[in-house]
Amino acid sequence: MELAIYFANCAQLDDLDEALRDVDTSDIPSYVSTIIFGGDTSSREYYGNLIALKWLAGFTEATGVAFSRLYFGQEFCQHLIPDPEEVLQAYYQARQLGWQFTYTTGACTDEALARQMRNLAALAEQDDEIEVVVNDWGVLHLLRRHFPSLIPVQGRLLHKQMRLSRFTTYKSPPPVNMNGLATPEEDIRRYQLAAVRDTSLADPEYRQDLRDLGFVRVDVDMAPQGLNFPAQPDGLGTSAYYPWGYAAGGRNCLTASVLDPVREYVVVDGPCPRPCQRFNKCMIKLHGDETLIQRGNSVFAFHMEYAAPDCVRAVHSHLAAERAMRITVGIDRADTPETIAALHQAGANEFFAGLVPPSWSEHYGWEISPNRRGLGGAYQYTSPDELGGVIACARDLGCPVFIALNAHSYGPGQLRLLGELVAASEALDPAGYIVADPALLVQLAAWGVRRPVNLSTGAACYNAEHVRWLAELMPLRRVVLPRKLALGEVARLVADLADLNLEFEAMVTGYRCFFNDEFCFSWHSGMAGMFCADFVHSRYAVSRRLSPGWKEQFAAILDHPTDQFAPDSELDQLVRAVELPPCPLDAPAAADRGGGMHRELARSYWQHCGLCAIPALRQAGVQVLKSPARGESWRKLRDVAVLRQVADQPDPDRDFCRALVGSDGFCADPANCYYALPEERPWN
Repeated sequence: MELAIYFANCAQLDDLDEALRDVDTSDIPSYVSTIIFGGDTSSREYYGNLIALKWLAGFTEATGVAFSRLYFGQEFCQHLIPDPEEVLQAYYQARQLGWQFTYTTGACTDEALARQMRNLAALAEQDDEIEVVVNDWGVLHLLRRHFPSLIPVQGRLLHKQMRLSRFTTYKSPPPVNMNGLATPEEDIRRYQLAAVRDTSLADPEYRQDLRDLGFVRVDVDMAPQGLNFPAQPDGLGTSAYYPWGYAAGGRNCLTASVLDPVREYVVVDGPCPRPCQRFNKCMIKLHGDETLIQRGNSVFAFHMEYAAPDCVRAVHSHLAAERAMRITVGIDRADTPETIAALHQAGANEFFAGLVPPSWSEHYGWEISPNRRGLGGAYQYTSPDELGGVIACARDLGCPVFIALNAHSYGPGQLRLLGELVAASEALDPAGYIVADPALLVQLAAWGVRRPVNLSTGAACYNAEHVRWLAELMPLRRVVLPRKLALGEVARLVADLADLNLEFEAMVTGYRCFFNDEFCFSWHSGMAGMFCADFVHSRYAVSRRLSPGWKEQFAAILDHPTDQFAPDSELDQLVRAVELPPCPLDAPAAADRGGGMHRELARSYWQHCGLCAIPALRQAGVQVLKSPARGESWRKLRDVAVLRQVADQPDPDRDFCRALVGSDGFCADPANCYYALPEERPWN
């Protein structure tokens, strides 16, 4: 077994001794604990790390295994990507310590990919066996084409296992939506648990594909429900993160909003002041037993007793843009052929739907969905005959229908039923499929499916190399753009892929989750609260980060705990260091000024809106606007009619779009916008 330590920058690496310094927490006075590890949720980071150091000391003493590898780099934010000089400094420090070196990368826009290109080139010049953690297929494509000497490791963002919101509280059974199901609840629960354990990493063929691509290892996060691997080692190693595992994230950043409030809601195409290096800002989770922290744009969960050393050892054992934009609408079993005709009349050009037949739902229930719609049968078609009638009606109107198979990952246990579902879908003659999982692209080809594929938002297409790589696995028709791309990034991505003759689709209405769909590995269920909806924002969750020497200060406090209630004591200095003045770090709530509906009423309908961004999306080369709404047909009809008015307008300005929304107060609040406009933001 190999033990590695992960640092994101050289400032942290330079404080290696401080990071590994153990502090005895067994006899902390309550008032000291309250001050340092009290109500501030950010303090969980420090306390959790101290607990991990206790485990590390015992583990090293019992096994003799010590650190022999440095992980270095940035998985989650492209604004924090180190420059080549910093990467080489970290590499040289690792080698001086006698450690091997692994460089970590994250999801990349084209701009970030160019920066990673420089870092990879610097590492490739070293005559050494250097690993690169790949969390973006575009990075892998670059490695294979330009830097074959670098050794790829599949990152945990490409392994989209379920992390949170259902089986984290593993000692009490989660609720199950039994509406319309005949299978006993305990059987559904058992099948669901098996499904979330059974990811693509349990599929021998997919693992062989990974080895053929040059991967030597896969990085995973430990999860309470466990994770299935092949019974026998197959040459593809596994590494697990401890003590913190990734749960969810997004490119909008709560911490960046401390200095630029707009960044809490939308992606800004420009440099970030990086306040995360000085501040912590956390959302407050309302329910659940998980120990969570938020750092920058990501949420992490503390691995508890399910991640004991025995578990760790077990894991290791084994085109020109069209001016006329089209509108695609999500449909479900409430949408009959008559509804389809009405939506087409309102302006819809195509549709997408999910099919969950009883053979699937009676086995896995609704929560384990083949298309990330785990809310129940009302949000799906449950009969091939029903969906077939809708597809035939849409075809008569000249409207294609795509079937969504966009779950993040399918394990071998699900593939049998998925194969039956695909066979039934093929008989309906859909226009194609919407897919997120690269392993499914390979499987569809193996099943002989030749229909075009639209890459889902879950495919995380942030750069051109990523898309080119996936295009080698299966013929692609379209890229559904991630929700968290800035408009300038959209334009660059579309331009970079002009030679592939692809279509591009963007969301402009409906709920824009705080996290990114493609990097949110939580549970969606009609019977339990959504992970993303279980947080509230608060200005009181902002605190300064503890200084690098906080452990020394902490030790001095523990040496003389009763002397701390005095001016300028160590504890007094620490409290003053983390205190923030009552300044407006959060964006103030916009007044509900102007005419139209009250902003809260408008928000209950629109949720989030990107109407003002449609001209920029069209100029960038986006051809398709997506209305993801499910449920009430009247709302879909209204959404489509509004989108059609904006899409057909040659140059719709903000006033035109705002009049359609019907609420000045709603449009004045940046939290309601899908995109930040490149020049004049709509809330100014």
